[in-house]
Amino acid sequence: MSYTEQFAEVHYPLANEPPDTFAFGAAFNVGWVSMENYHRIAIVVHIGDMVATSTINMRVMEGLTAAGGTPLAIAGKASTALTAAGGDGNEIVVFEIRSEELTPGYTWVNLEVTVAVADSELSVIYYGIEPRYAPVPTANWSEIVD
Repeated sequence: MSYTEQFAEVHYPLANEPPDTFAFGAAFNVGWVSMENYHRIAIVVHIGDMVATSTINMRVMEGLTAAGGTPLAIAGKASTALTAAGGDGNEIVVFEIRSEELTPGYTWVNLEVTVAVADSELSVIYYGIEPRYAPVPTANWSEIVD
């Protein structure tokens, strides 16, 4: 089998939350990113260690502007509650959003993460997939080894 596209030519890291420990009670937004140049976005969440009673809830929001502007939850784009008691530490969760799933006029997406009860480790990266204009930029990659 022969491949003509490299991963970095058609997938672009749009936003990144490096691995870190988030304190219980922490609610954070990874950041609003535009889907204007992509047909799909994948949001990949790496869950690390979770303190015994920790819970993580996540949902994808859509907005009208880079600041969110009239944010709405995207139907069906919320994770089940991840719990340390349920053995959910050291897991990977992916959300896939297609541009046609957004409300007309909404082009921005954001992942809301809430850590409850006890600390948890996680990292998040947004990938732009299926660019409207290929090849994608390379500026957000630290290094591309092909």
